[in-house]
Amino acid sequence: MPSTPDFNLTSAHKYFAAYCFNKAWDLIETKERTAEENRLMVALNQASIFHWLNREDCTAQNMSVGFWQASRIQALLLGVADQARRYARTCLSYSHSLEPFFLGYAFEALARAEFIAGESTKASTYLEVAKGHAACVERPEDKELLMRDLSDMGECMSGKQSMPHQAIPILLVSDALASAQWYQRLGFKEDWRHQYEAGFPWFVSISTQAGATLFLTEHREDCSPKGSAFLV
Repeated sequence: MPSTPDFNLTSAHKYFAAYCFNKAWDLIETKERTAEENRLMVALNQASIFHWLNREDCTAQNMSVGFWQASRIQALLLGVADQARRYARTCLSYSHSLEPFFLGYAFEALARAEFIAGESTKASTYLEVAKGHAACVERPEDKELLMRDLSDMGECMSGKQSMPHQAIPILLVSDALASAQWYQRLGFKEDWRHQYEAGFPWFVSISTQAGATLFLTEHREDCSPKGSAFLV
């Protein structure tokens, strides 16, 4: 393979980042797909993310959308809960500094992943968090799109089983990992943690056997400081 391609690599990344995403979306909207088309759909999404990562103008928003699509493919179409959850968390890690529209869709992805995993309470909770972000979306067309998707997913979820709602406090902390350890004395255990890469803020979910859940975040954009939660 030649060390220098005989085409403009920058232009290729720019073209295929969008091309692969759109082709993956075309397959998402195809009602009946073959096994080969399912594999192609996954490959197109991953190729789109690869090309975005090699663009100098790549932003957190591009990554948020790319990994949201990856989670949707795994959850909605292939039913792979673990992969859907992992991509949804990656989507969320890119979304903390973005507008409520993207945060809403990140939690929508988490809700889908937990729903297919059979975690009805978590799915319902994430759905409510997504609705909270949707209420803060300023552009009417964006709000309508997100609210419609959340409504459709809510109807799908309620059609299978009754899902109780749960409010999850998001606590801003300076050290999420140390805070998670501290909460162990109150009966909490760590559910999962996410950090985009070394040196980036942590986002940690902890819960008790009774179902109480807290989000511990080092991302200052997630919530206002000096908040409090009463545990009863």
